[in-house]
Amino acid sequence: MNWMAFAFFLYIRRTKASPMKNACTLFLFFIAVLFISCKKNDYRVRFTNNYSLQVSNIFAGTAGLGTVSPGQSSEYVSIPAGDFSITGQTTTGYLQGNGNISGKGTHKFTITLGADKKLLLTEDN
Repeated sequence: MNWMAFAFFLYIRRTKASPMKNACTLFLFFIAVLFISCKKNDYRVRFTNNYSLQVSNIFAGTAGLGTVSPGQSSEYVSIPAGDFSITGQTTTGYLQGNGNISGKGTHKFTITLGADKKLLLTEDN
């Protein structure tokens, strides 16, 4: 980034434009750099079912993940950052757990229901 700013300042010094035009160009350059450097956080989560029964009404916080059959995974859905509860339903009872999502940038996570009926939250690469 430093070389871009240096090249831009050399360009401004060499142009024969008015000082006002140079000031406006400089202002627009800094605004463009600001927008480029501001990266939005995007979190997505999915559910993988390694349990022997189908799980329905799956929610991670307010993100609905639907119904997932044994050995299958849901699609990724957006989820806000922070703490959330994990809920679902099988024919033999309810599924409950907690999770937390944080970090800068774009992240994908998988909630895995193991064969032992334990929940695990991992970040995907």
